[in-house]
Amino acid sequence: MKYIVTSLLTASFLLVCSPGTWSQVNSSNKPPVRKFKHNSKVETIYDKAKNQTTVYLRPMMLRYIKSSIEARIISESRTDFLPGEMLSMTAYFLTPGKVMVKPEFVVIGFRSQALDQTKYANDHALSINLDGSSMNLGSLAVTERRIDALGPNQYVLESFELPIPYETFRRITSAQKVTIRLASEQFELRSEHLEAFRDLLSKVE
Repeated sequence: MKYIVTSLLTASFLLVCSPGTWSQVNSSNKPPVRKFKHNSKVETIYDKAKNQTTVYLRPMMLRYIKSSIEARIISESRTDFLPGEMLSMTAYFLTPGKVMVKPEFVVIGFRSQALDQTKYANDHALSINLDGSSMNLGSLAVTERRIDALGPNQYVLESFELPIPYETFRRITSAQKVTIRLASEQFELRSEHLEAFRDLLSKVE
């Protein structure tokens, strides 16, 4: 008898709450989608052969230094100095299938382009300082190294990656002041960098 009463009450509730009412209840309880403020973009690529999705950030500039070499920019009808050194940063994670789930690791990646020199040939150590607390993340793996010719000039291109635990990466996004040390070089991450990291994690949180 109890089961019948419960069923009747449930049926009455469903009749009172029309589909439109349900929609209003659900939308009112749903938190607003946060808009992250940064100059990068989160992209996804699904690999059907591997049944795997890659979620990644478009590269963000960490350092840009002009050289003393002038060059003509034909498309813009002006002259400017060639870049002497550029360093960009990205982050990505892999998830099985098409549905994004929280990964075990997030990969931090860097790409260096320097005019006629190798910036990080002998030292690939990566450490980080979060609000005054230092942490050694490990040694970056070299994923690419090549020389690109631009007229009489040559750029040495180097790419590095390091997977770090998800919770460690999450700590980075929660910090107020973050400084990264790559070999002997030190870079303070701006708010837009941290916002991009938060945007990346929002896809699985």
